[in-house]
Amino acid sequence: MSDIYKTSIVSFVNDCLMCKCPDVFNSYFTYRNTPYATRYSNYLYVPRRKTVMGSLSSAVQGPKFWNSITGDLATHRCTKNFKKKYVKSVIATYGDM
Repeated sequence: MSDIYKTSIVSFVNDCLMCKCPDVFNSYFTYRNTPYATRYSNYLYVPRRKTVMGSLSSAVQGPKFWNSITGDLATHRCTKNFKKKYVKSVIATYGDM
């Protein structure tokens, strides 16, 4: 069940980054803004929330899940290809069991 949730959230983040979601969500996710070239400069900014309920929102969970995917997946920005590759990577984790 958690893999289905993660897949839908990561797909939503990808759609928002590609501006394929409603205008309300266009500023939901932003990349880290640092003046230096660091290894985390291509990561999304994870906002801080004061409550547990706030930390479970898609505005917080989305960047966490997006930052945890491999760099190869983040380059497949086309919605169909991205979701297909992401599901394959999730299924591959079950092959190790």
